[in-house]
Amino acid sequence: MGFAISYMEGLIPYKDYIFVHGTIQDPLRSVIAFRLFGQSIGSVRTLESIVAVTTVLLITLFVLKIFRFRPLPSLITIVAVFLLQPGGSADINQMLFIPITVPPRDITTLLFLLTIPFLQQYLQRSEQPMRKNLE
Repeated sequence: MGFAISYMEGLIPYKDYIFVHGTIQDPLRSVIAFRLFGQSIGSVRTLESIVAVTTVLLITLFVLKIFRFRPLPSLITIVAVFLLQPGGSADINQMLFIPITVPPRDITTLLFLLTIPFLQQYLQRSEQPMRKNLE
């Protein structure tokens, strides 16, 4: 939150103050929360919860799309991903020391990954009329 207050006061990042997790993770996430819900730690936690839930939904949608909405492989994959999260029932970090985690800050990466199967499907549909014209 300190980075957000510095940012809102007009200080220049990396000149007047330094942060290590990136502009979105450190100052801007808190600034957005302050603008939406007021300036408090509760607003930052609320936005973090909203982003975490959105991330889970995006992971679920991505897995469903990859498996073409087939329920069994999608369910197995989704359960495996969330069981292997640090602190999950089968915390793989304690067993094999391999960190498997999907942090909420990766929401932009998930949105990018979701565009790929939808774009592929769109391109395949647009190719079908062209193929008919060629035949």
